[in-house]
Amino acid sequence: MTLTRQSTVGERLTRISEHGPTRRARSLVHLEVNGLSQLNASFGRKAGDALLRQVELSLRLRTRRYRDTVWRVEGDELAVLFVGATRLQALRAIRRVFAEPMLPAEWSSLSLGLSVGIVSLDAEKPLEDAVALAENAMCAAKRTRRAAATIGRDATSLRVALATLKSTEASSPATHGPTHPAAHGGVQCQAS
Repeated sequence: MTLTRQSTVGERLTRISEHGPTRRARSLVHLEVNGLSQLNASFGRKAGDALLRQVELSLRLRTRRYRDTVWRVEGDELAVLFVGATRLQALRAIRRVFAEPMLPAEWSSLSLGLSVGIVSLDAEKPLEDAVALAENAMCAAKRTRRAAATIGRDATSLRVALATLKSTEASSPATHGPTHPAAHGGVQCQAS
């Protein structure tokens, strides 16, 4: 799995599709880390950057598929292209990646999680439509106040709560310099 930075979802998918059509199933996951501003306010911007790096690293290491690609869209948003995975398989993979506690115990008072949108990519669906569907599903998940998945005809929405480690002796994520400048443009989800 490769990790790239600062590319819009549409730009990245266009570059990937230029390598020719594939007969394998492909799914696009668009996700946003929720609660980052609360984390930054409580523990500093380095903590927020460390969480983003941890989410990226978890995706990269725990999906371990040869042609999958993870990239930072901007700010608190990431995207994953799963090659050879249906939408249901991508949903299962995301749940599996974030099932284990990953946050330091001292962050337990914060409400940190992920809003996730998942769509299948196919030849009949233009890339722009697939990206819009994934973003809309992510926004729908963001409006949900509980951890749950909604599987629709064209897209799947998923809300994931990130769990804290039980031991205060567990090491917190690395807090060296930021991996990405503070950019919070991203997808603007409309309140329901």
